[in-house]
Amino acid sequence: MRYKYKYETNRYTMTNNTTDMNNITTDMNNITTETCCNDKPNKSSIPHRELSSHMIFSHIAIMIPCIWWIFGYNSGTHISHCVDKLMAVTLTASVMITITYHYYYECVFHTIEANALIINTLLLNMYMCYRGVQYVYIIFGLGILYILQVTIQKVEKDKCLASYEQYHPYIHYIAGIYVMYCVYLIQNTFIEDDSCVNNP
Repeated sequence: MRYKYKYETNRYTMTNNTTDMNNITTDMNNITTETCCNDKPNKSSIPHRELSSHMIFSHIAIMIPCIWWIFGYNSGTHISHCVDKLMAVTLTASVMITITYHYYYECVFHTIEANALIINTLLLNMYMCYRGVQYVYIIFGLGILYILQVTIQKVEKDKCLASYEQYHPYIHYIAGIYVMYCVYLIQNTFIEDDSCVNNP
């Protein structure tokens, strides 16, 4: 009887431990659902950040120069005008992908978002060369990009989620400064072209 009671007690303890582990696993799944995405998310309520959150609102620093570029100054030929505005719309579309990426807790557009930014950065710098922006200014802009890349690596989501949520939005301000810098240089090339035409 003593051994039987010991066996029953151990079985009860093991059952309780299993129940506790299931509760812990359930709690961890709930945390994951609230902070990121599931493999099979509920279509009626996909986890997302609020539009008023700093992570989303900080994108306005990048959107402002994009909108300025779309509606900004251009006095070139018809083809020049179309190419210029096409570049502006392409950059804006890339920023919209980034906003969607962050809105859904970095659970959508995983590869697309990163590749779109790389391609658009290359196109932006190539276009500045095409517009005749001095190389020294382009190199200075690449310095801003280097600072941006180092900052991104410092606050990666995989390293520390709390740090990522707190500091990553400030990276968008650095990106906004870079885009504003590039758009200013591009806009200035059209003004310089007009000056040359008006003052031969």
